[in-house]
Amino acid sequence: MGCKICKYKQEDKRNENIRSSLPEKKTKLSTSKLDILEYKNEILSLINKYRKEHNSHPLRENPEISKIEQIHSENISNKGKIYLSNNTYNGEKLGDNIFGSSKLYKSKDLVKKWYNTESEYIWK
Repeated sequence: MGCKICKYKQEDKRNENIRSSLPEKKTKLSTSKLDILEYKNEILSLINKYRKEHNSHPLRENPEISKIEQIHSENISNKGKIYLSNNTYNGEKLGDNIFGSSKLYKSKDLVKKWYNTESEYIWK
């Protein structure tokens, strides 16, 4: 599963947005590569905490898949429209889990909102 970070056009054109859902409160984060990496790692760690509650194996980032999905995220940003990809990796279709917004939120709030859709998810 790749993690998608989409760059949406906004006033400063630098806010990073993560797939997931959002609370009402904004969070200010800088957009340096270190901060983005830390943000992605926090999200992965929080998702894995929920996965553990469901006796599911932890996810780990696959840099090759992340690269593929990053391109899709940038395409979404450029088109200004969210759509599913047909991306594959080693012959298998990659799943999409996308959320978009013009605002950036705390990782814990994003993951909490993602988890609220857990009734639609098959834990494995």
